Amino acid sequence: MDFGITIMKRFWNWLKPPKRRLLLIRRFSTRVRLEEFRAIPELVATAKKFLNDPEFQPLLEVLRNESPASYVSIDPMLPLDARAVLQARIEGYQLAINNLMAMGEHKKAAEELEAGYEQPENDMP
Repeated sequence: MDFGITIMKRFWNWLKPPKRRLLLIRRFSTRVRLEEFRAIPELVATAKKFLNDPEFQPLLEVLRNESPASYVSIDPMLPLDARAVLQARIEGYQLAINNLMAMGEHKKAAEELEAGYEQPENDMP
């Protein structure tokens, strides 16, 4: 009987959310662009720490080894639209890995230019 109660208490404690202090950000993370991410030194430092972690390196190598470029052999009889799909898959996969690696490199955000218009000088009489 005691054992069953202990198990139920542990289960109940497991279900309860942990007491943590959360910072609420009212922006969907999917809307953060790579350029914005790379402009924030704290985020870049976290990404760099993660990317340089020796335990993460084998995972990254597996991702590189799983690139569609390693497995796709172009059949000479393959139609052009199928070749285009294969090429897009290869380039998209490589772009994703490059973006992951770029998160660990700080880059100052580009300054936005202000729109302005000046009346052109009229050289004609």
